[in-house]
Amino acid sequence: MAAQSPGTEDLRVVKTRQAIYEAFKALLAQMEYSKITVSALSREARINRKTFYAHYANIDALLEEIGCEEVRRICRDAVRQASDDGPLDRFSITLALLKALVDNTESEANLLRSLDPLQVALLIVDPLVEFATGEQERIGLPEGENLRSFVACYTGGLFA
Repeated sequence: MAAQSPGTEDLRVVKTRQAIYEAFKALLAQMEYSKITVSALSREARINRKTFYAHYANIDALLEEIGCEEVRRICRDAVRQASDDGPLDRFSITLALLKALVDNTESEANLLRSLDPLQVALLIVDPLVEFATGEQERIGLPEGENLRSFVACYTGGLFA
């Protein structure tokens, strides 16, 4: 097998992970997270169990990876939507974020219910810090190293 250049991933790995993601989301739309098994997921993804375990240690590891990606996507979309709706401030971002976390598909709802609320709050911090870094003055956020702490407290308050 030829060596891959740095930064590229084997297409088979990409396709397998995509199949696992799609199967997981499809199963989440049909049932609660606690009822999903590696066998059911493997059947849905049309892979064998060994292939699943070559990519993930267990279903919880898959949940964590997909959860991180989905929460970050929801957060980015909420901030983008708030920005499209008008002037941004902490209140409009909070409303957009809460609306995005509540208004979602059945699989997203099952995914969010499966994650610990503290984990969701922590996952939201990085996308908000990323956004706020360029918007600090405009939306009235503190500058410098305090920004991450402020956003962490802010998101923690949302889930308290």
